[in-house]
Amino acid sequence: MSDLVRVSEVSGVSVIIIQSPPANALGKEERVALSDALWQAEAEATTRAIVIAGAGRCFASGRDVRDLSRPEESPTLSEICARLEACTKPVVAALHGLVSGGGLELALAAHWRSGASSVRLGFPEVSLGLMPGAGGTQRAPRLVGAAAALDLMLRQGR
Repeated sequence: MSDLVRVSEVSGVSVIIIQSPPANALGKEERVALSDALWQAEAEATTRAIVIAGAGRCFASGRDVRDLSRPEESPTLSEICARLEACTKPVVAALHGLVSGGGLELALAAHWRSGASSVRLGFPEVSLGLMPGAGGTQRAPRLVGAAAALDLMLRQGR
């Protein structure tokens, strides 16, 4: 397993922690490690549920802005989100700090989300003229309604 993702098992719950400081960006190496951890947790017979969390001060952010000019390599965030959504075991995203861009899309793909009242959510790529690319524009309205989803996309870090 990669140093970018730490996995532990606690009473039948596989805890996957993204640890790529400072913002737990979801670059290619992080996505590979996260995808591998998800496959492993789902295949493990003793795992009854999966929790995804972020180390440090935030849950996760999306791709580094400098990487946006290059095509995203597999596993893409869209592929990981689809895998999460289809997971046969319950998946909970444990949110804290800033949950932005691809990190928010990852959280929206989980079956449940739990977080402190201080969590800040946003799609900062919208301010660059980019649309969330891993299903966030579809999942957010389904979960919170169209008006709240639009507000989430237009106001950053709420």
